[in-house]
Amino acid sequence: MRYSNLNQVFVYDGILLSQITNGECRLSLGDVAAHPKAILRGYYVGTLEVSSTNSFDIGANCEITNVAGLDVKYTINRGFVIEQTNAIPWFGIYSTISAREEGLRTGWSTSVRQPSSIELNAPSDEEAVALSQIR
Repeated sequence: MRYSNLNQVFVYDGILLSQITNGECRLSLGDVAAHPKAILRGYYVGTLEVSSTNSFDIGANCEITNVAGLDVKYTINRGFVIEQTNAIPWFGIYSTISAREEGLRTGWSTSVRQPSSIELNAPSDEEAVALSQIR
């Protein structure tokens, strides 16, 4: 099994921070100070190839066929190769958004809590395990 034609689609820290710290987005982050949130900030796109050169008979009599975006090749030595024809997202790139909270005075006696000092960090091991289960 191998991945090929891997390309990264990714939002860099500076751009992501400028987006999430703008006024509207910052207020919508709500309780991120109390509960940091994981955010998908990119992914790796590529094609998957699965192959076997072991000799076994799968009852196929074709050399190459394309089924549902997969090239299926049955080789003369009774091995096979199954390869994607279109690259798709395979691996997500995540960051955890965390922040400290501060009060903003909006009038004489009211204040609104909003996150300040927003930071991006790598997810913890536990978060990474949970994120790897997302489809």
